[in-house]
Amino acid sequence: MNSQDPDINNPLIITLDQLNIDFQRIFQGGLDGKVVVEGAALQPEIGGNIEVSQGKIFLNQAAGLAAAAGSQENAPGFGMEEFEISLNNFQVTLSDRLQMISPGIANFEVAGGLLINGTLSDISPSGKIDLVAGAINLFTTELRLDPNYQNTATFTPINGLDPIVDVQLLASAFETNRSSSPSSPLSSETIDAPSPGILNSTQRVRIMATAKGPLSGLEDNLELTSSPKRSEVQIVSLLGGNIINTLSEDRNLALANVASTTILANLQQDVIAATGLSEFRIFPASIPKRGARRASSLGWGLEVGVDVTNKLGVSMTRLFGANEPTEFSLRYQVNDEVRIRGGSNFSDNAVLSVEYEVQF
Repeated sequence: MNSQDPDINNPLIITLDQLNIDFQRIFQGGLDGKVVVEGAALQPEIGGNIEVSQGKIFLNQAAGLAAAAGSQENAPGFGMEEFEISLNNFQVTLSDRLQMISPGIANFEVAGGLLINGTLSDISPSGKIDLVAGAINLFTTELRLDPNYQNTATFTPINGLDPIVDVQLLASAFETNRSSSPSSPLSSETIDAPSPGILNSTQRVRIMATAKGPLSGLEDNLELTSSPKRSEVQIVSLLGGNIINTLSEDRNLALANVASTTILANLQQDVIAATGLSEFRIFPASIPKRGARRASSLGWGLEVGVDVTNKLGVSMTRLFGANEPTEFSLRYQVNDEVRIRGGSNFSDNAVLSVEYEVQF
């Protein structure tokens, strides 16, 4: 049909009923609803209303396809130069554990709706969706969405497939109680790389990150705070920003940390979502060898934690491959300045401390 054809006003309606789609590594999932195709054959307009469920949307691949389509607009088209697909108020509802993924950056479970206009080479989505669960990767640490915060992603025509996210994320890291080396110019601001194998010399630091800005620049918009309070440089160090220093001290442990973050991230997130735990972490640990001051071997540890209330939390840490008993700990945040922390392995170590901190 051309634009003068009288049948152009009779749209083609396509009904989708639990249709499974796997499209160019951009989308995998199920579709339900109606697609309305109007316009001329070489300039079709697609509208309608569909529901997307039980699938995955890869934002980087979608943006790449749009960029490729745009770059081909001026290329030889073999008679197809005028062919262009337009989207006209195309309503997309996201539901039923749909995942929105930006590989290496974020993985969110989403719900909500988007209104999409524009063309395939210049997609213009608009709408706000809820980020129900998920995480982002920062350095070598996975930060999970705070379930008590209204995490959202807002799509605007000007930003295309790079949404503005408003998120609050949580993570835990371990720091050692050892003194910093005075030889380092940053010794007052840095913390030695955690050594999970030395259970009685570490404490957990709870980290909160808030961000509002484009998903592609999420790391640049993060504001980091912690309990107990630490400087931003210290928090970055705990999150894995000192990976180069760690490599120079224990290359195997550092590489194992990176590998475990990549391989185990989804498993740990699934366990937390299914059980309601606040912490479930499998981590590599450097285990000191008996009779050797510096020699160590690579082992694994497990930490499981539960937040009883917003102020009270309990956890258990177990190191496998070492002759160390299980360590149990309790944390109670009295107020912003006072914190009570206790821990014991019910064998040869028991600690109770009252901490008072004031930020100047």
